[in-house]
Amino acid sequence: MTRTEVEGLVGAPVPSDIHPATITGGKVTYHTAYEADLEPPATVRPIRHTKVIGPAPARTLVTLEFDATQPGHPLVEVHYPDPLF
Repeated sequence: MTRTEVEGLVGAPVPSDIHPATITGGKVTYHTAYEADLEPPATVRPIRHTKVIGPAPARTLVTLEFDATQPGHPLVEVHYPDPLF
């Protein structure tokens, strides 16, 4: 997917969450970061609003890596923390 297609799905990143291009292993890439809720979606929706008790659901920082040398800057990899470590 190109960067434009990805941003069409997840939205444009906040400018402070766009990181400079880097050269690693001969590849020129850059990263953008998004907060994501990786909890499973609810299977039952309440009929009316209920008061939420407790903290807000945890959010995870997901980083998208794009190839800065290719037209359209295609998505190379998605990085997210492993919950087991």
